[in-house]
Amino acid sequence: MSGYRIPTDGEELRTYLFSPRAGFIYDFLVDGSASYSFDQDVAVELYRVANWVRTAALINREFGRQSVNTSLALGVRQFLDLGCGLPAGPQAAVPDLHEMIAKTQQGCPVVYVDHDPHVYGYARCDLDVRPPHRVTPVHADLLDMQELLHMPEVTRALDLTQPVAAILHDCLPWNEDDDEVAQALAVLRAWLPEGSTLSITHLTGHWDPATVSALVAVYGKHGIRARPRTREQIAALFGNFIHRELGLAATAQWSDDGPFCRHPPIHSAAFAGLAVKDTARNLHDDEAEPAGKATR
Repeated sequence: MSGYRIPTDGEELRTYLFSPRAGFIYDFLVDGSASYSFDQDVAVELYRVANWVRTAALINREFGRQSVNTSLALGVRQFLDLGCGLPAGPQAAVPDLHEMIAKTQQGCPVVYVDHDPHVYGYARCDLDVRPPHRVTPVHADLLDMQELLHMPEVTRALDLTQPVAAILHDCLPWNEDDDEVAQALAVLRAWLPEGSTLSITHLTGHWDPATVSALVAVYGKHGIRARPRTREQIAALFGNFIHRELGLAATAQWSDDGPFCRHPPIHSAAFAGLAVKDTARNLHDDEAEPAGKATR
């Protein structure tokens, strides 16, 4: 796998250990406890550029709950969280995926994948793998999707005769190469069984390009590459999967009564969508709306 490895050279190792990383900045923004002072300093810089940046992170976390509930309502009982980030812990306002699922459906396998070895280490140490949970942390790079999906940890955990919920929340913007991202998503969509769901949130400058560009510049100053994408580019990542509910919309718009439902779209700074693999409907229903068509 091309998942990031911890450097062994002294100077490179020091840079790795004492440089901010997107996942740890995000952890600080959502009230996590794993970030370091240099991550927190960057978060403060981001806040000075856009005072809604913490709200955007919290909205993204809240959408995770909605995504899980929608997939469960559709009968999906297996979950693949790609770019999972740091564990939130069971006491968080929005807990980790397997904790959310267990509140209504126990025994569902959940595979957590992240390319950062530090995040992977936290996942192995902090996630509750005891029954009724069936949790599998995996260290892999989603841009190597073909290899990732055939790793023994993944193939042992997931039954491909049954639908799988694939979750990619705020992970694709940290991959700049549009072609590599598109190829990875094409491989994932082809691999997913019928009835599976694909849930994506993605940074965009759709509502305030100047401010989002300023955020990207702050990240870049600290060696973190971020790639906002347009509504059309994000919509294409769903291929011909069939949208549920709102289609592709500002993340906060997915909740009619949640804590962020009245926030304007720029406070999301991201599009969110959840779509279903339904080949039969795509072939036979002329009125079916493919997920690639953004609705908002």
